[in-house]
Amino acid sequence: MVVQEKVVFRDLFNKNTYFAVLKAGAEEKLTFDGNADGLTEVPKDQFQGLKKGEEITGNKTVSIFSDEDAKSLIYEHLIFLGIFLVYPLFYVFYQLLRIPAFNEWATKHDRWVLRIFATIGIAIASVLFAIGYVSLGKSLFHTISAHSGDQQAAEATIVDRYEDVGRRKYEIDYYYLALSFTDENGAPVYLTKEVTPNIYRSHQDHVTVHYPKGSPYSIHIKDNFSISNLFFYIRKLEIYGIMVMITLLLLIFGGIRLKKRFAASA
Repeated sequence: MVVQEKVVFRDLFNKNTYFAVLKAGAEEKLTFDGNADGLTEVPKDQFQGLKKGEEITGNKTVSIFSDEDAKSLIYEHLIFLGIFLVYPLFYVFYQLLRIPAFNEWATKHDRWVLRIFATIGIAIASVLFAIGYVSLGKSLFHTISAHSGDQQAAEATIVDRYEDVGRRKYEIDYYYLALSFTDENGAPVYLTKEVTPNIYRSHQDHVTVHYPKGSPYSIHIKDNFSISNLFFYIRKLEIYGIMVMITLLLLIFGGIRLKKRFAASA
């Protein structure tokens, strides 16, 4: 397959996914929404060395090439798996307690049963929280990197756009702009950027992007404060907010218990 161009998808929290363009013109469209057959996902190191007209191997679909992308998908599936396993595990335990023989055994060994389930619960929570904090840390790193260094500004043309507005109470909204501009060296840059509703609605044809010198795909778009943006970010970050709140509560609870133990032993 011959490389026609290259393009990046950059999410709201500035994580990049890299694609080689296999169909002419696909770089000026969103990196999804029927455009998948014109792209193939590649790892960052391969992306950086891609040249127009170069031949690459792979499937003519958006597929995983890099270990990092594979791990990202694994992490996402593990989080959802952990969440959805909690209820079935407790339901199975509840049904076991309804069996007289098991209930009698559990009553006699209640301390050990509680320890076993507490250990399982703590292990699951620890893995999920570790994955969550790694993901949060990466988002913070990407965001800080985009705002650091010798900042360059470029006027980007909005070549395509899409909004996915959730109609139901708990659905999250998504806004995307496909951008085209030239970097400080005059090289063309194509990417799809997930943006806030304020940016999406405030720019129709052009938008000014900023990026560290030498890293034109690490863009950010300056945004004004608005109530709609505030609620938008709250919805996007609510899973991390819940995770941090639970962590703080556990630390407070653990501190209180330790304080009581020290007081009792004194």
